[in-house]
Amino acid sequence: QAGAAGFVRGERRLIQQAAAKPVTLTLAPAATLSGIVVDRGGRLVAGAEIVLHRMARGPEQDLHALSGADGRFRFTGLHPDATFRLRATRTGFARTEAMARTAASGQPSPPARIVMEDGQTAFGRIVDSGGRPIEGVEVKLLTYTALVTRSDMDGRFEFRHLSPGRLSVIATHPGYAPGSLDHIELPAKTPAFDLGTLRLPPGEVIEGRVTDNRGSPIAGAHV
Repeated sequence: QAGAAGFVRGERRLIQQAAAKPVTLTLAPAATLSGIVVDRGGRLVAGAEIVLHRMARGPEQDLHALSGADGRFRFTGLHPDATFRLRATRTGFARTEAMARTAASGQPSPPARIVMEDGQTAFGRIVDSGGRPIEGVEVKLLTYTALVTRSDMDGRFEFRHLSPGRLSVIATHPGYAPGSLDHIELPAKTPAFDLGTLRLPPGEVIEGRVTDNRGSPIAGAHV
């Protein structure tokens, strides 16, 4: 396999050790893809992490970049005439995806434009088996990433800047059995979505004893 600045890294070739003829490796000129990240008001978004993924079969390594103070980003060394998925994330915005395509070899690629949205809010409430609110419950939301918050004195919690899709919620608190809300679909174009009320029953206690094969206690065993 060969690579050089300004060219796409070539495919790997297996060569017989006893090959008598010289091996020729051909490299194709690489393409460049640049773009800009803005919010829905057209204001520049700096510090957004951009992940570029080539939409093709076979193993492809994702590339990463950050948008600058002018909202711009740039990827080099790409396959020409290829389709890519761009995924942008930044605190305060929902994760945003866009598609882009590099031009044919020797031609400039059209610039990509990523518009980041505020996203959606999902909220809910944690109560005990008697319906009383539980404060300080650790609530973890699992989606394309893991987000964590705690319930307030009214048992309420919320997560902001979410993207549509499937999510799950796990709630834990000392003295209570854990609870969960599984495989919830956050619908698109719903600014605020009620996850409902999650009840945590009192936790049970399991006690035991660790011994060796002679019945003598073993201290410090991990159970």
